[in-house]
Amino acid sequence: MTNPREDPDGTGAKISKSKVNYFGPSSSPDETFGRVISIPDHLIEPYLKQLTEWTNEEIAVVTGRLTDGTAHPMAVKRILAGEVTAALHGLKAAEAARAEFTAFFSKRTFCETQNLPVISLKEHAETP
Repeated sequence: MTNPREDPDGTGAKISKSKVNYFGPSSSPDETFGRVISIPDHLIEPYLKQLTEWTNEEIAVVTGRLTDGTAHPMAVKRILAGEVTAALHGLKAAEAARAEFTAFFSKRTFCETQNLPVISLKEHAETP
């Protein structure tokens, strides 16, 4: 997926499930979307080349716009994350993952999210 020396989170850590810097075909749509959108900006171009069917000319236009500041990296990563998620899980799953990500991280409207963790207060009653 990436250059062996470039890991998805840009820290130099080994790519592995335990390091939480990996996504694969068995990852959930939400996980796939979130992992792709969280890549460092400098990995956008390699991900576009390796994980999409964009032409070299299309990638050159986008990377040029990123360089000159007329495109925002997060906007490009949203498109990239949507395409990768759709390829692995289908368009409806990708749309749902994007909506979930937007509700949870961008709008912070947690009432719109579907996958919030459930925490039992009884379990943690002794914990401050």
